[in-house]
Amino acid sequence: MPTTAPEMALGLDVLTRRIGLAVAAVLCLGVAGCASDAPEADPVIAVVDGLEMTADDYLRSYIDYLVTTGQNDTEALRQRHFEALVDAYLLGAEAERRGLAADSALDAASALARRRLVGARYYEASVLDTLAAPAEADVRRAYQLGTEQRVVRQLYFTDADSAQAAYARLQAGRPFLEEAWDLYGTRDSTAGSLGAVSYWQVDDAFAEAAFGTPVGEVTPPVRSRLGYHIIKVEDRLRNPVLSEDEFARRRKGVESQLRLRRRRLEGDSFVRDFMGRRNVAVNGPALRALQQAVAELEGDPPPDAQQGGGEAFTPGEIHVLTEALQPQTPLATFDLGGRQRVFTVEDYLFWLDVLPFSEARNRTGASLGRALRNEALAQAGEAAGVADEPEVRHELARMDRLRLADALRARLRADSSAADRARLGQVADRLALDPRQTVADFWVVSFESRAEAEGALAALRASPASAEARPGFERFERQPLAEARDLAAAVRSAPLGEPVLAATGDGRWVVLRVADRAVEATGDAADALAPFAAEAGLIERLRAERPIEIHEEALAAVLRPPPVPTAPR
Repeated sequence: MPTTAPEMALGLDVLTRRIGLAVAAVLCLGVAGCASDAPEADPVIAVVDGLEMTADDYLRSYIDYLVTTGQNDTEALRQRHFEALVDAYLLGAEAERRGLAADSALDAASALARRRLVGARYYEASVLDTLAAPAEADVRRAYQLGTEQRVVRQLYFTDADSAQAAYARLQAGRPFLEEAWDLYGTRDSTAGSLGAVSYWQVDDAFAEAAFGTPVGEVTPPVRSRLGYHIIKVEDRLRNPVLSEDEFARRRKGVESQLRLRRRRLEGDSFVRDFMGRRNVAVNGPALRALQQAVAELEGDPPPDAQQGGGEAFTPGEIHVLTEALQPQTPLATFDLGGRQRVFTVEDYLFWLDVLPFSEARNRTGASLGRALRNEALAQAGEAAGVADEPEVRHELARMDRLRLADALRARLRADSSAADRARLGQVADRLALDPRQTVADFWVVSFESRAEAEGALAALRASPASAEARPGFERFERQPLAEARDLAAAVRSAPLGEPVLAATGDGRWVVLRVADRAVEATGDAADALAPFAAEAGLIERLRAERPIEIHEEALAAVLRPPPVPTAPR
């Protein structure tokens, strides 16, 4: 096998329990003790059919709900979300009693969740748990630098050897501008110039190097998430007046930004060092075969495959990849625990669902590096016994129960023929369902790119009637938004009567004009509610039969809305 390592994409896209607490603390949703640091204690607010629900479990779920639905935080909504979580915990436990955990698809999802969580917790223990709080002097320095700018020029490289060779020439006395001319193929005096940059608005490593270098000096090669940079600092622009009152007002925000920057920098450094010690060797022919198989997915899929084009590989596309490549083909090897491990096509496909889709499509080598990193961290975490930690066991049990609840719901909703229609009004109340729908009158004109859509927007605003003559024009009347998935969000939020630019859920750019929106009853409210009848009936029975223990004081803390801020006098 070749000995070259794959491109290692940095940055762990994982959500661990402690990170969830930090998010909750930042949003400060009215929980007692909300402060600048994530609280260490995570009180139990309920025990539902044998599984504890903690304040953190609830808050993360509730925040996700607010973000995805766009609803406003209210005490009533908090209570309703808590009841919905209780229902989910009950359904998940019932699904396990019915044997749904033996389903192969659910088992695979559970295995993926376990490996993600174990790898994430290993990373967290290795990096985040070791970081001390920023000292007061560090926060003040970050505040000051945040008020300044640096005028910089750079030499940018995609590999370390080229950057080191250029730095050696600069050290030997070659002018920076001449090196920039050769690198960028120009004799322009602005070669490599980035102008004035701000401390918080550029890559972390780039910022620390640029703002830590005196005017007129040049940095050694700096590795960022984009590549390698040699930076020349040409000027310093600063605010001559720094107010102590302003620092006091902004201190917590600056400290939070500094913490995040340190986490990213230390995390990147840890991952580079961790993977650098793995002696990764990539099977070049196998990687090229994988790249070719992924590229060919953009052609016509086989009859039994779902059409792609979204933001994830479809089951049909994954099936095509499995057929095109032998699952046990080694893509790479790496060292861990004193022995060599093999990373196969099957391992890569196992991680595919949690890899960035565009990277897997367009930069498969980087995607392989990310998947290999995930696997190595997961195996290191397993070897370190991370899966036996109480927090990890709890999180795995919680995720499994919610996954089983979704599976049981799908089965219950699949057959509505036996629904007790006399009780459907109770079903609507029980599950907070509304047998109504939003409909809209609108038209769209689709374009190949954002630039084309932006170019047409002014003309369509000046003459909306001209839209009908354009290619890609479509008109919709009394269109249910539930049936307009790719356009629904844009149609719901667009101002009435004004053409606007919008990105759709399937990646298109359109100019959209909504003439009217209305909420109306569905054709048959009973038919709309019938699929939920069995679910509501089962939940009612489970609430009566299964043990539910509520910790009233701890629950009241998370259900209490935050105080409304008052204007200073």
